[in-house]
Amino acid sequence: MSAAIGGHAERMMNGGGSTPAQAASDLLLGAAFSVVAKGIAKLEVARATAAAAKEKLSAGVARAAAARDAKLAEVRSGSGKQRNKVTTVVGAYDPASDKVAVGAKVDGCDKGKCAEDLAAEALGSPPPKTIKFTDVIRPRTDEVIPPCDRCKATYGTQE
Repeated sequence: MSAAIGGHAERMMNGGGSTPAQAASDLLLGAAFSVVAKGIAKLEVARATAAAAKEKLSAGVARAAAARDAKLAEVRSGSGKQRNKVTTVVGAYDPASDKVAVGAKVDGCDKGKCAEDLAAEALGSPPPKTIKFTDVIRPRTDEVIPPCDRCKATYGTQE
């Protein structure tokens, strides 16, 4: 193949004097080069698009973490009794709408719902597996709480 490419390049540099078979070969090689070049261009566009999407996702999750941290600061500034009623706080990001929201689970409220459910509702209930969550924090201890089995099943595992 490299000899064919070398011969093609040499014929092109020498004015293209070739037999009909060589001319046909040159046409095929030219077409192959064109297809490869177009494929490379498409791949570069796909890589750039993926990088931009990843950057947008990272920025969205960072905004959700900032919103969660603001809610944690609000909870900590309350009275001890109020502070202890908030069991978990989570930030959420919906890539489709670019919205962020916070879910704060208060003991005795929203029976059967986790902070993730409350954040998803605040986002407008997008498809559950598309939501990206921050770490869930317990305000009393600043402990990171792993998602429960139900939330893992509903929202998927976060990478």
